[in-house]
Amino acid sequence: MSDLQILNPASPGAMDVLSGMLLHGNANRYRAAKQGFVQNGRKRHTTQVYNSRMGIWMNSLLLKDEWEELDAAVIRAARSKLQLVGDLVDMGLTKRLGSIGTMISQWNVASAMTAATVSMDGRSQGEADRVDYLLKSVPVPVIFKPYHFGSRELSSSRNSGDAIETSHAEEAARVVIETLETMAISGDSTVNFNGNSITGITNAANVNTGSGSDWGTIANVITTVQAMISALEADGHYGPYMLYAARTQFNQAKNNFFTDGSGDSAYDRVLRMSGIQGFKALDGLTDGTCALVQMTAEVIDLAFVPGFGFGAIDEMGAGIPNGVTNIEWMSGDGMATYHKVLTIAVPRVKSRYDGKSGIAYYSSI
Repeated sequence: MSDLQILNPASPGAMDVLSGMLLHGNANRYRAAKQGFVQNGRKRHTTQVYNSRMGIWMNSLLLKDEWEELDAAVIRAARSKLQLVGDLVDMGLTKRLGSIGTMISQWNVASAMTAATVSMDGRSQGEADRVDYLLKSVPVPVIFKPYHFGSRELSSSRNSGDAIETSHAEEAARVVIETLETMAISGDSTVNFNGNSITGITNAANVNTGSGSDWGTIANVITTVQAMISALEADGHYGPYMLYAARTQFNQAKNNFFTDGSGDSAYDRVLRMSGIQGFKALDGLTDGTCALVQMTAEVIDLAFVPGFGFGAIDEMGAGIPNGVTNIEWMSGDGMATYHKVLTIAVPRVKSRYDGKSGIAYYSSI
């Protein structure tokens, strides 16, 4: 197999190549090249990376063990930051998009029909009706962070027997996932495509908003959550719910205990409330706020392009939702290897045709 080198990563051909290099921490994604070399008395092998879109193996500047270490670091950092988005994936609240060319994700919201007619003989005309549809849309961005290694840097590390420096990859994965998590919480108004922007669970249209009371007083935790549940039930949403709170308020609920002899914390009692599936801290929430979310696809889901962090597009890709993909290309002069940690995904926060929402967002707690 001849070497394949990318000179211009922005070219259409390069994009086809790069978009196929889907590294999910699966050993099948990369393999040692047949021809190796001896370094410090140790047999080393350069790496070939599988491009699933083109069906070919491509030469990499990194060694196989370096890819394994780098990929493991990316996956570890990404998984540690998955919170709300991780819950959506774990609960199957995802929507697969067609390809990297999908720029916008759309869904229909249907109106309700009027009540059915009741009669004894069924011959009355009744009231004819039709469902009306509203088409909703959200742009699908590419979220990425690049980093690179110089060939001299790699050679020096190998000569000294040191492992490859993974901090660049870890930090890149961390900021990519944090950006996606922030997008799910508060959206991103700077991303605008055909007049559509991205909103999150705190600022989407029709979210039920309200004010609670200081959770430093333990009883206020229960009254606030009861009010949020009532608001969602009034909008016809009955669970299952996930309660998310800013970390300060979560700790107050978890670490303060009732003095009635039960030994319960507010956290314990919230979990016993009807419809509550879980209660977690969510780092992206503003201090003093919480959100109650019905975890169903009519309220929220994650749209993603398969293979770019979420899902796999063929048998070579492990179906592990790491959240990010790590891709590589070489500089034109061969003196550096460039990498980009990326994901192509967007949270879709929804409400019904009549504006009723399955999310409650409360402040002043």
